[in-house]
Amino acid sequence: MSLPELLEFLEHTRKAHFERAGEVSDLYRSLSESMRTLALPFRNSLASPGSFESSLDRENRQLATSAPRSEGRLGSVEHNTARLVGLLNQVYAIRNIVIPDLPALDNATLLRVRQIHSQILAFLEELYRQNTAWVLQDPGAEASIMARQKRRDIEELLKEEIDPYFERLLALRDDECAVRLNVGLRQDSFGPQNLSGSPETLEALMREKCVLLGIPFDSARMEEVLQDLRDGKGELERRIRERYEPQRETGELSVATLRRRYLGVLQRYLARVGDLSALLQIVEDVYALYQPRASFVERLRVFVARLFGRDERLPRRDIDYSYVVGKEQIERRRASLEELIRGVNNLEKMLLRIKNHINEYTIHKRLAEYPVPRARELVERTGAAMRRVFDDSFGLVQWLGKDENRDKLALLPQSSQREFNAHLDSIYATLIINSERLRDIEDNHGALERQQAEGVRE
Repeated sequence: MSLPELLEFLEHTRKAHFERAGEVSDLYRSLSESMRTLALPFRNSLASPGSFESSLDRENRQLATSAPRSEGRLGSVEHNTARLVGLLNQVYAIRNIVIPDLPALDNATLLRVRQIHSQILAFLEELYRQNTAWVLQDPGAEASIMARQKRRDIEELLKEEIDPYFERLLALRDDECAVRLNVGLRQDSFGPQNLSGSPETLEALMREKCVLLGIPFDSARMEEVLQDLRDGKGELERRIRERYEPQRETGELSVATLRRRYLGVLQRYLARVGDLSALLQIVEDVYALYQPRASFVERLRVFVARLFGRDERLPRRDIDYSYVVGKEQIERRRASLEELIRGVNNLEKMLLRIKNHINEYTIHKRLAEYPVPRARELVERTGAAMRRVFDDSFGLVQWLGKDENRDKLALLPQSSQREFNAHLDSIYATLIINSERLRDIEDNHGALERQQAEGVRE
């Protein structure tokens, strides 16, 4: 492969990388929600989410050049809360200005993003250290389980999902600059025979070539570029292809690994129980708003009947609505508020049953025996049910936004409307992340099964 073809390969790889920016934006949405709700398990170290909600700027477009300052004594509730708010606002800024404009950003901005990630992890470590005593005192308690889960969620999002994306982006930029410089130098007949000059002379030549090519000069990469010139085109191509072409796994996905990955996906679904509970209350409020008001005579009749012990209730009317979803193709669906209430209620109960089921294995230290087929089945059932709840809930938001429904929507408190959207955002982020993780599990497990089948045939 020629160097221009290698350059084209890198450009294509970078373009494909930018196309994943939407997924990364969703990961940041999940990250911000996990950070915002840290106050739930760490209530001794942070103020309640409602008390600092007004300090959060979800439309923030200012990326700070240094760590946010915080008031109060180190480790105090005021100090921790101020740091959390500052870091959250930086996450919102990344989502608002960095992700939408990745191709145009300089390396300094991307490195600042990675510094923010490090600051979040450092804050999380300090927060956990401040609360180690009660977290370890009763590991099976709900608050302890939630604290550990929150920590795992944030660390996994940053270390396994978000940071690798930026690492690859920075590497792609560096390698593309190196190849462009290599091409330019070879076009000027600058080969191994010219590498005997002094370091100062070589650096001056490279600086001049970088200016002509419009690429940044990096003195730390100079020796690597010189080595590429000495080794020839083939070694440069091999190194870059090994870095970016997908590597086949060779039997690393054991039963234990498969179990751990499925349970990790399931735990992310289980973390949405609180969102579903809050969602149910809001949907029930919407349902009550759209009920026709019974006449005075009818209300009096029901009151008297119940006074004498008869179980009579005012008549209720289901509310049908339609909405549009866009997946492989645009699709119009129909739903009703009673169906949605049943769906949310049933899903919440199912998740609680699964949670208790897994807790029993955990308490008896038998989680390593949890059946993989059972975990896979629960993931599939839960994912399908949660997707339906999300689609119907998002469809309800569409329907409520119509002109003919605005008068009723105005009766629903603004706080409930904001919470409705926030809970839907959390559910959507969970569906996105789990979908990506399941795809990785299926790809790796499928490759392993094929390799085992080929071994049997041989």
